[in-house]
Amino acid sequence: MLESLFINILSMSTIASVVFLIILCARKLIKNKVNIKNSALLWVIFIIVLIIPLNFQSKLSIKNFLDTKDSFILTESKEFNDNDTVTKEDNSIVVTNDTLQNNTTEIFASIWFVVAGIFIVTDIFIYRSLKNKNSCEIPENILKIFNECKNELNIQNNIKLVVQEKVNMPSLYGILNSQILLTKETFNLSENEFKCIILHELNHYKSKHHILYLLFGIIEKIHWFNPVIKLAFKTIKQDLEIITDRNVLNANVTVKEYCKTILKIAEMCSLQEAKMPSICSDKKEIERRIIQMKNNYIKSSIFIIVATILIVSVLTISLASDKVSNATTENDKIISEIFYEIESEENIIPKVEYIVPVEYTRVSSTFGTRVHPITKEEITHTGIDLVAEEGTKVKAAADGIVETAEYDVDKGNYIEVRHIDGSISGYHHGEKILVEVGDNVKQGDEIMTVGKTGKATGAHLHFEVKNNSGEYMDVNALIQ
Repeated sequence: MLESLFINILSMSTIASVVFLIILCARKLIKNKVNIKNSALLWVIFIIVLIIPLNFQSKLSIKNFLDTKDSFILTESKEFNDNDTVTKEDNSIVVTNDTLQNNTTEIFASIWFVVAGIFIVTDIFIYRSLKNKNSCEIPENILKIFNECKNELNIQNNIKLVVQEKVNMPSLYGILNSQILLTKETFNLSENEFKCIILHELNHYKSKHHILYLLFGIIEKIHWFNPVIKLAFKTIKQDLEIITDRNVLNANVTVKEYCKTILKIAEMCSLQEAKMPSICSDKKEIERRIIQMKNNYIKSSIFIIVATILIVSVLTISLASDKVSNATTENDKIISEIFYEIESEENIIPKVEYIVPVEYTRVSSTFGTRVHPITKEEITHTGIDLVAEEGTKVKAAADGIVETAEYDVDKGNYIEVRHIDGSISGYHHGEKILVEVGDNVKQGDEIMTVGKTGKATGAHLHFEVKNNSGEYMDVNALIQ
């Protein structure tokens, strides 16, 4: 379980790193053509790649154009390495890779999990320790400016001003009971300068940036081994600060006055990387923000935005997806060679006897020629349609190995099981798949539930069988 999670994290991290570089290039091309707020939408793709395992088949996958091989293939000779194991039990065979490789993966997975856990727990502890109560009373004129800014931004929620000494930079803290953390030094600023600080932090609050910062922190710790992810989140935070700057300037604040306030706070406080939304961080970011504020942005073109997002999305799909499987994949070759080993040793292929895979109420269509209920075309029906209530358990018709377990537009959720004689049984239109590719199943094992996914007029199971030559077999005999 942990090894599988670790491998998924590695894959997501690698793909996200490439997507980050693609987004940087795309942003370079559309520079001065799209404002920062719209170009920041590209980061949504990056975040999706980091939090959702993208494992699906696609014709757009780059793997379709590469000569990829599976990690372990049986050779025709019956010689195996000392560390490889082959076991045979009840007409099934399991092949495992070098145990040293498995142990190494397990060790790295454990290290990743422990370090990530320590980082996340430490961050939570530090973040919770920043919660403060006022160390002094807040002047009336400051409270007045604060309430005016809230009204101007139409913020009704209860946000507190807190004077403390743990964070020396004006920052936004907390999710449910949010606080704007201040220091006593900020009271030495003019009213206009203080207004710039409050508007900045309230705009962060209104845009939910304080929640995003926490989410970014957790994801960054999960991918602690990848410095590119850290750099990516630093870039995203910089964009969020620039977006907030633009929002502040829209509230009747001049660029000169706002920049002066930022520089004055930078002189008062020690700059550091922002863990929370704050008006200042490091010097390079301040310089970048001031340059951005002085620039005049050309109005964004919706065509450029859509085109850029589509291009990055297609490239992401190409990297994240697997190649489209077909009847002659390497997995087929592996399974065929496994069965060949059994046949060579025993000189006989056991006869497979199938059972009816589901308790059905009636047969809506038998094997043979029929008119398709949706397309109205005369076709050869390759199996039998067994009507049953949605959610009814579907059982494996015979012992075998799960070769396919996925979704198809026509078949819906479907499973294919390869049996000892090379035949393949298919189960279509399932509601939920209960097994995974590579699973060994016994006759009668529950593998899916009846549904109506794909091209189906109602809840039923389409059951079919292909022989080892790929020809569909007449399964009408099962229901006679």
